[in-house]
This record gives sequence, C-alpha cells and structure tokens, in this order.
Amino acid sequence: MGDDNASVNRRKREAEVRAVAEFRSSISDALSNMSHAALLTELREAENRCVMYEERALTTELPRVKKLYDETVRKLEKRITKIQEMVDAIMEQNASAKGPRKSKIPRRKIALPRRVEALAIESGHGRIVCVVLK
Repeated sequence: MGDDNASVNRRKREAEVRAVAEFRSSISDALSNMSHAALLTELREAENRCVMYEERALTTELPRVKKLYDETVRKLEKRITKIQEMVDAIMEQNASAKGPRKSKIPRRKIALPRRVEALAIESGHGRIVCVVLK
C-alpha cells in the first residue's frame, strides 16, 4: 500500500511539472509570435491603464487626505491658542503680583525639527517653565 501511495504522488508531481512546462512553452510561443510593435502596443495600453488607475485613486483619495489634514491643523490651532491664552493669563497674574520684575522674563524661540516652533518661557534660573507649540 505504501508503494501505491508513493507512485500516485510521483505521478501527480510529474503531471504538475508537465502542466507547468506546457504553460510556460505556450506563453513563450505566444510572445515569440507577437511582433515587436504588438508588444509595445500592449505595454503602452497597460501603462495607460496604470496611469488612469493612479489618477482615479489620486482624485478620490487626495480630497479625503486634505480634509483630514485641514481638520487636524484646525484642532491643533485651537489647542495652541488655548494654551497661549493660559500662558498669557499666568504671565499677567505673575506680572501684577510681583510688579515690574516679572515682566523681564526673556522669551526666545527654540529651533525644533520638522517646522515646529516653540516659545520657551524661562524662569530666573534658566529653566523652561512652559513650551507652546505653534
């Protein structure tokens, strides 16, 4: 019975190998029978289809992506203005509580990567008290 299974499996493998070889030869025959101009035409048509699909994808996806981006930017701007208002309120409270000394707190911009600007408010000892992203 083991011999029967082995021979059946061997015949299946041989049949698969023959089928693949026949398929490859049929493809190579078809390609060799096609003229160079016909191959170029097929290539151009395939390229045009790809370009058409890309354009369609861009026209449907770009507005969605742009809308998401705009919404995210709007939300971040709202949060930034809230934070800035809070910082300004704290600065005003400190200035009114301690007089003119507090108004001399230096404000300077820190260069950060990816076009992110930060406003650093330093205390008298050079520590960063608050960072506001813009």
